[in-house]
Amino acid sequence: GFIGIWRVFKIADYNNSGSLSLDEFIRVFKDYRLPVSDEELHQLFNAFDSDHLNQIDFNEFLRHVVGEMNDFWRGLVW
Repeated sequence: GFIGIWRVFKIADYNNSGSLSLDEFIRVFKDYRLPVSDEELHQLFNAFDSDHLNQIDFNEFLRHVVGEMNDFWRGLVW
């Protein structure tokens, strides 16, 4: 769930910046030995980096993986 995703993200954030650089993003895939080419990793990183700041913060990542919150979940959070 969310906690597991958050843990992997925090572990991958080697410089504790609160976001993942391209190098940190690639390292996650290499560490888990996921069969993804370097070209695909760059494309995936760029897709997650929706604000084009060359980093992926956790909220950006979640929006792409999970999607936007529906009204029910938004009501629970707020």
